[in-house]
Amino acid sequence: MTSMSRRAALTAFESTAAIAGIKDQRLSAQSAGASAANPPMTDWAAERARVMAVGFTADEAECWELIARTAAKFFELPVLGELDKHEIAEATHVFQQKLLARPVYRSYIDLTKRQNAE
Repeated sequence: MTSMSRRAALTAFESTAAIAGIKDQRLSAQSAGASAANPPMTDWAAERARVMAVGFTADEAECWELIARTAAKFFELPVLGELDKHEIAEATHVFQQKLLARPVYRSYIDLTKRQNAE
């Protein structure tokens, strides 16, 4: 069996996640073609199903949704600084990347345990 580095596993997962529709999304209403008064609607049940399909636990899926809802709500607030949108998008992506890594890291730990037991 070939070994896979943690970096390679995370890269593979990110590619798989992108194919499954779990891409990094810019949370700007403009990039989604919506105005601030009419933000895009998200089907939260479908979003939860997608992240569960790639290996999230129920708690991780809840975190994913809460983070997305929080960012969306923040973007409804009046802009106080030019960099607010960029900084919140960056912070949101940090959380998303940490959550996206968890299923692969769990698999990596399980694989290591199985290989060490052999």
